[in-house]
Amino acid sequence: MKLAPIGISTYSRLNHLTQTIEALKKNSLASESELYVFSDAPKAGDEEKVKAVRTYLKTINGFKRIEIIERQTNSRTYNNRQGMRMMLDRHGKMIFMEEDIVTAPSFLEYMNFGLNAYENNSTIFSITGHCPPIHIPADYPYDVFLHPRFDPWGFGIWKDRFDMIEMKIPQRITRQVYLNPKKLYKFSKGGLDLLPLVLNNYFEYADGLDVRIFPQQFIMNMLTVYPVKHLVKNIGLDGSGVHPKKNPMYKIDLWEGRFQKISLPIDLNPNYEIMKNVYKFKSGSYWNRFRQIAWLILIILRKTLVFEKKSDQGKLANDI
Repeated sequence: MKLAPIGISTYSRLNHLTQTIEALKKNSLASESELYVFSDAPKAGDEEKVKAVRTYLKTINGFKRIEIIERQTNSRTYNNRQGMRMMLDRHGKMIFMEEDIVTAPSFLEYMNFGLNAYENNSTIFSITGHCPPIHIPADYPYDVFLHPRFDPWGFGIWKDRFDMIEMKIPQRITRQVYLNPKKLYKFSKGGLDLLPLVLNNYFEYADGLDVRIFPQQFIMNMLTVYPVKHLVKNIGLDGSGVHPKKNPMYKIDLWEGRFQKISLPIDLNPNYEIMKNVYKFKSGSYWNRFRQIAWLILIILRKTLVFEKKSDQGKLANDI
């Protein structure tokens, strides 16, 4: 089995990056894997932090081959997406994460197994190492479950699937989802939070690649493979990165075990109970669901009635 290269995008959080690298090195396949690290250039005032990160990058070992790409201009979006494109053009598949994703010892084994097993399956869009903190039914017999929602926290994908995605949500996709009540209801089953997130990205008030993938994957009727074990943990939800607020919802303990054999479901239809549990987790409390709907209405009003400006000054640049 040819192993997928690993890509990590990084900026200025040395402590987070160190934890990410050290955890990856504990994976059994690390010494057989190629590692690419994409270092974004500093914004004004961050020069010393980025310098410290780049100094550390030169000390990394434990992988088959290491390539460090130091950007000369700052663009989180460019750093991430061009890094992905470079690896996919070279290798045809990849495993990608940001500098704040800590992995379990079995992460690389699971990811490479999934990329190999589903490579020629047109129903599967991507593999993720992230399992949300949801209840998995006790009688569920498999090591993975399928879900129509893309997850970027340590994901694997093939070049042909990545090439299906347009970097801006096409108008035809938005119309198919939001102007068709049946499709809109079905789309919302991936989590009520999707509705304002996608529209916010469509109007370019934000620029998250994962959010831009959501509706396109849905319209293509493709699925993402999730593990039932916690194989990744996001340590960046601490107020240090793009997301300024701490989020205790994702506090989990990584699974420290090893797979004897990874059992895959024969039926490629998502499990009803797991779908329901993901929906509850992503949608949150009834108060939070109300807030999501209010945000959706505000986005529509901003675009059509009151708040829209002709300039692009208010746009954000949030990536995965």
